[in-house]
This record gives sequence, C-alpha cells and structure tokens, in this order.
Amino acid sequence: MERREACKLIGGTFLGAGLSQFAVADSYPSRTITIVVPFTAGGSIDLGARIMAEQISKATDQTTLVENKVGANGGIGWGFVAKSKPDGYTLLSTDTSFTIAQSLSKSGGFDAIQNFNHIITAISVPNVLVVNPSIPAKTIQEFIALIKANPGKYFYGSGGVGTNNHLSVELFKDVAGGLSIDHIAYKGASAVQQDLIAGRVHAFMGPAPTITQQIKSGQLRALLVTGDKRIISLPDVPCASESGLSQLNIKFWVGLAAPAGTPVDVINKLNTILASGLRLPAVTQRLTEMGFEVVGKSPTETTRFVKEEVDRWAGLVKSRNIQLE
Repeated sequence: MERREACKLIGGTFLGAGLSQFAVADSYPSRTITIVVPFTAGGSIDLGARIMAEQISKATDQTTLVENKVGANGGIGWGFVAKSKPDGYTLLSTDTSFTIAQSLSKSGGFDAIQNFNHIITAISVPNVLVVNPSIPAKTIQEFIALIKANPGKYFYGSGGVGTNNHLSVELFKDVAGGLSIDHIAYKGASAVQQDLIAGRVHAFMGPAPTITQQIKSGQLRALLVTGDKRIISLPDVPCASESGLSQLNIKFWVGLAAPAGTPVDVINKLNTILASGLRLPAVTQRLTEMGFEVVGKSPTETTRFVKEEVDRWAGLVKSRNIQLE
C-alpha cells in the first residue's frame, strides 16, 4: 500500500471514530435511563437522585428512572454500575459514602476513580447532629459533657458501617476530645431515625433534608450543624465553627457517575443538562428550602474532588481500623 493511501485510510478511520462519537451524543438518549441509588429510598442520596432524574427527563424527553439497589453497605449498587455497559443508560448516584468505601476492606470490588467516569457533583448539605429529646442536653457543649461523664452509656446509630452517618460521628468524637459513645449499625438511615425517635438509640448525625421535619416537629433535638455557617432550613441550630468545633467541616454531597468508558460527549451532555437544570430559580429555591446547596462541578472538577474525598476519609478509616463485616 502506498503511503498516501495508508494516510487516507488512517485519517478516515479516525474521522469515522470522531463522527461516531458525535453521533452517539446527538442521538443520546434514545431510551430509558436508570440512575442506581445504592441505599434505601427516602434518604438524601435518594432525594438528590430523583431531582437529577427529573431534570434529565425534562431536558431529553426520555424517562429517567431511579432504582434502589440496596445491600453490602452500598457495595451492591456501586459494583453493579461499575460492571454495567458504558453507554450512558445506567448511571450511579454517588455520595460521601462512595468515597469512604474505597478505604474499606470490602468495597464492592470497584475503584472510585478507575471504574467510573464522574459526571457532576450536583448538590451538598451539612450534616446535623440530633438526639432524642429525652437526652438531658440542650446544647452541643452539654452533650459533650454528658458523654464524657458517662462513657459507654450512650449509643449512636448509623445507616451502616462505613457510611457518611458512621464516619461523621467518628470524626466528631475526635474533634470533641475523644468521646466514648458506642456505634450501632443499621440497614439504612431511615431505620436509625425510627429507633432514635422511639428512644432505642440516643444520637444520629445525618444530612439536614432527611431529618429537618422531625426536628421542627419536636421529635428530635438538633444540637449542631457541621460546617462554618448555619443553614436556612434550621436557622436556630449553631454551626460547628461557632461551637468551638471548626475541624468538623463535613458536607454530605450527591453526584452522578457512569461506568468507565462512557463516551466523553455523553458525560459532557449530562453535565450541561444538570448544571443548568439545577440552577433554574424554581429548582434552586426548592433545594435551598430542603437545606441543599447547588454545587454543579464540571466532570474534571468532580473527578478531582472525588479523589480528594477518597484521600480525606482514608486516614480516619485506617486509624479506627474500620472494616465491613
């Protein structure tokens, strides 16, 4: 084959691949999209996923479903999407627990960076430390003093070992000077809240949107909002920085990812849809009222952020020797 003909063939091959990539983006989506949530319905990651699904459906005129694949502390859902076809039709709602799991001994057989193309960090919200109203502590300072005076007497619940609820309290224990309060792992945060209201467990730390209603109704008492400022939905609850716990800067976040190898143009198209949709005034107001803040990071920024989160939680997991059973 002559050199000129070879160059034409090679050029045509690359051109064909490029045109194919654009064709995928132009025709995407042509059928139903599924967003997998690795936890039970009703939690903040589930709420975030449903809001994202709504925006994708509106922008594309294609149905976007949310499917809760629960099990193995999130590992079932994470592993399922990691092994799914990278065509943009099976997506994963990611969150803080997703990055924590990377450091656990059994994380569903995935790598948070290598096995996923990250689309967006969509929203974030501080955590809130709540207690049963029967607890004789009206402030975070009184709660810390109560735990220090009664080591091992009180219990906190989480949605499972290695979840955001779990690691957030473990960090709080360190920041507060080394508290002795034991952990009870549940199968989902909603189960913890039921037992917390019933008085069978004493404390819980979780994203504001899923417990604000119980706080306002008096079923739970809020002592602290993590981070450096108060939130609109709970204006009377002090933040960590004003409570002398500035190191307790935790924001629960929700994002979206696809299996590694998903076409770049599909990733960018989804990012554009969500970044603009979440900033629509009506959507932003709705999120703000629930306690969420719109983030809207780009795919590159989101990938960098996920890596930072993986590194951030790895130290705490190692120091506590936290492992999934």
